[in-house]
Amino acid sequence: GGWLKGGSGHRRRALCDWPAMADDGPHPLVICGPSGVGKSVLIKKLREVFPDGFGFSVSSTTRGPRPGEVDGKDYHFSDLETMKREVDEGKFIEHAHVHGNMYGTSREAVETVRREGKVCILDIDVQGAKNIYDSQVWPNTRFIFINPPSREELERRLRGRGTETEEKVQMRLANSFGEMDFSNKVEFFNHKFILDGLKGDNVPKDVWTLCDMLRAWYPQLLEIPSISVMEQFIQADATGSGVIERGSLAKALETLDPTFSEEQLEKLLVQWGDSVDYRKFLMTIFQKGA
Repeated sequence: GGWLKGGSGHRRRALCDWPAMADDGPHPLVICGPSGVGKSVLIKKLREVFPDGFGFSVSSTTRGPRPGEVDGKDYHFSDLETMKREVDEGKFIEHAHVHGNMYGTSREAVETVRREGKVCILDIDVQGAKNIYDSQVWPNTRFIFINPPSREELERRLRGRGTETEEKVQMRLANSFGEMDFSNKVEFFNHKFILDGLKGDNVPKDVWTLCDMLRAWYPQLLEIPSISVMEQFIQADATGSGVIERGSLAKALETLDPTFSEEQLEKLLVQWGDSVDYRKFLMTIFQKGA
């Protein structure tokens, strides 16, 4: 599409001649979505739900650090000359000029995560995603696109940051709407959904649906026990009175410990009584089993 050519989002396809990588680790997970949609909040939640399941490839950029950002952790901060040279040397799997700065993901950043046996999360724009898809470097890569509840809400969030000039806000909005339009024209996204209401302990149903998909795509995630997995059952079944269906509780406990039986659950429920605080209950069980 025309949106991919030129402009602030021009991205060179630096990796199309690469051979496919040796399959010595899980394929990456690419997460796309406009600026301000909540990608970082979602990634943080996924890493809570699947502790040690994901690794994060640290992007490189020529923009200056924002307050609180740490070099090597949030981004690899670089200068234009160095980054251009490394791109020319083929060290980057994708790079772009976005919002007036250069961003990119190095091949080594992804391979480091894969060698650890973790799923590498790539938080990149749709052009970078398309380049990775076209290159088939990692043929089984999964692609997710996150939409905001509405364009108006996205604009409200971007303005709410209060860190940028009107000109920058307009540039971000144009890029964001361009990404959303582009995502509707391509077919390589495995899953698209609207992210709304993910805050603290409040996890919308769409996020739990995504977690189920991730378990299907990446079987090693099934082996990772997590309190957050338990909270999924609590949120799904708790009524206004905080009562949870026994079947769901049994299923939750089984997820933690495959040897767990209904009889053990009955005994525990007798001990705890009917006014059980399920979060505490599950944490106690989890700590005993851990």
